[in-house]
Amino acid sequence: ISFSFINILREFGDSIEEVAMDSTWKTNALGHELYAMVGEANGQAIPVSFMFMGNSDDSAETGGKECTLRHLVRHVGGHCKRIMFTGSDKDTVEINSFRIEIPQAKHQLCYIHAISYIEKCLAEDRPPAAYDPRVAAHRAFDFIDPTWAPGVSSGWLEDGVCEEDAEMERPESELEEDQESEPARFIISQ
Repeated sequence: ISFSFINILREFGDSIEEVAMDSTWKTNALGHELYAMVGEANGQAIPVSFMFMGNSDDSAETGGKECTLRHLVRHVGGHCKRIMFTGSDKDTVEINSFRIEIPQAKHQLCYIHAISYIEKCLAEDRPPAAYDPRVAAHRAFDFIDPTWAPGVSSGWLEDGVCEEDAEMERPESELEEDQESEPARFIISQ
């Protein structure tokens, strides 16, 4: 069951630039959820629509909750053409509904939910996932040398040129015949 305040949508729809959605979750024994959408117009929060949804347990059809929410968001978006921002908690169904039905709007997560999620992730005692961008880059573009590092060269080649692409043969010796290699000298001055 859902309903909107049509008089509010008609009167304030053109001035609403931000809407937020939140829902109750596991607050009653029957497993029903209540969704509320609130719009912001002229610095005031205005209730826009409500939806009471049953079967929030596993008996609901897959994708049914998102489909129903999308209808509600589409209805509100049809009356409020200037929506620039949408907001919700971290519920992916709510986020997807806003992103699909009001794609021009920037979606923002609730500050309290975002902070608590970050704190929860930081509190987990596990190492971060392994990631090597060189391997990923080589997988995407096989011409990228995963062993290349900036500032490291083959000596006889310019930076960025692979031996296979060189227009000249590699010299047998890096030193001229009359040159000698000298040890490094360190000068300490005061």
